[in-house]
Amino acid sequence: MFRIGSYYDLLYLLQLMYLVLCANQKPDEARTYYGKELASSDVPFIVGVTVEDLLCTGTIVLEDTVISAAQCFKSHQPEAVKVYAGANQITETGLYYEVKSIHIHPEYKPAPTFSVGEFDVAILKLKRKIPSDQGSPINVSVDDWGDDEATKKCRTAGFGMHKSATVNEKNVGKLHGSIVKVSRHPDSCSCAVMTNVQKKSVICLDSRSGDRLCYGDYGGAPLVCDRKLVGIAHGQVGCPNFSVPFGDIMMCGSDNLVDVFLWVRPMLMFLADHLPNIEIPQSLKNNGDKNIPAAFLLFTTILYQILVYSLFTKIPL
Repeated sequence: MFRIGSYYDLLYLLQLMYLVLCANQKPDEARTYYGKELASSDVPFIVGVTVEDLLCTGTIVLEDTVISAAQCFKSHQPEAVKVYAGANQITETGLYYEVKSIHIHPEYKPAPTFSVGEFDVAILKLKRKIPSDQGSPINVSVDDWGDDEATKKCRTAGFGMHKSATVNEKNVGKLHGSIVKVSRHPDSCSCAVMTNVQKKSVICLDSRSGDRLCYGDYGGAPLVCDRKLVGIAHGQVGCPNFSVPFGDIMMCGSDNLVDVFLWVRPMLMFLADHLPNIEIPQSLKNNGDKNIPAAFLLFTTILYQILVYSLFTKIPL
């Protein structure tokens, strides 16, 4: 998520100063901030999303439906949102699609600074369908991904800030992305300060992944593996003793931060409520069913205790 304003303009200028100072680095030492520029036809399922002065990224999952991050929409109405499809670059004069409704996960919790939030996902219903020459949907993955499975090569792309951005382009999103190496092994999050429970709900990018994210990619940029949506860009998580050095306030690509996608599988029940093409795996249904006998047992136990208590104390029910 990238906000346009005087404070963030200052941060942006400081970031540009940092980039200038690093311009003499060898090519393989420079931060890529999310890869090469792409044509929209390379990733036809990706859209740019603006919410007043915020820039985010989204994924087409139906002709009239886009998935993005809840952090982009928590305090905004549909009329403030514009969705740009079939574009390599977001401009104020570009064609866009209006949003009919925004559906945010009911258990969404914003992330503390440089930490992990919960259920950061939103579904946008558009007022009209996106034609096939402007974009095409991608399926949401319902597959499990064990932490002992091999590393995968996946694609990620978005309209976030790129290392090559100029001052004149600071308000403009250019589509760019690359192939990254990811896994769900706990070690894949390297130095990020997270609990084991948090690690089960995320997919991480670090310095070993081949590329990184930046503002505007999170929230909402997709992680696509085996041609299916697997993750949604969420933010950055700090490492132990993390601090922000002068001149690198935006910290894109820092070795002291790990970029995080939220894994879509733990959010499938919510997504399926709004996407009829998602079929919930039986394993997830069974997990939900397991809570019913436990609740019933608790209820019957309490009822039994009330009956026993009333019997011995002679209190009428």
